[in-house]
Formats: sequence, structure tokens, C-alpha cells
Amino acid sequence: MNEVFVFTGTLDCFTRQQAQNLVKALGGRFQHTITKETTCLVAGKQPITLFDPGKSLKRKQAVERQVKIISEEVFLGLCIEQLSKYRRIKAERKELSGQ
Repeated sequence: MNEVFVFTGTLDCFTRQQAQNLVKALGGRFQHTITKETTCLVAGKQPITLFDPGKSLKRKQAVERQVKIISEEVFLGLCIEQLSKYRRIKAERKELSGQ
């Protein structure tokens, strides 16, 4: 996974720490803020209040910097895809070594 992720909002499937650990385990990186290195913003649920239209500062920065904004569902799909690649590579190596 060659991406640099930032998370915003509330995630349904896991805590922010768990999501960050998953990114690291799959070979990606995460940041706490949007920078020039950020490639993906994972947008969880945003609280909406009477005085706030529900757009986070991170989302606004991502739009300004033209960072890809994805949902938690798309993020999970990317993780599953990466895990599938790892499993195929591991199986191929095992087959080549004759085990």
C-alpha cells in the first residue's frame, strides 16, 4: 500500500488507532494532519451542529490540496485488496519453494 492516509470523523468499523495500525501493517503511512505528502483522506461520519455545516477542517484542506477523499467503505476495500495481494504472493512463494 503506497498511500499516506489521514482520518477524519468517526469510523464505524474500528477506532482511529486500529485504522492507523492497519495502514502501517499493510505498508502504508498515516498522518494526523493534511500535508503535501497526504494522498488519501478517509472521511468518517461528521457531527452536524446548528452552527457547523459538518465539513471538517481536514476535509477543507484536502479539497484545497486536491487530496483524494474516500469513504470508510472504500478504505476497507483497499485494505482487503492489499491483504489479498499479500496472500497471493505468500502462496506463490510457498509453491515455488516446494512446500
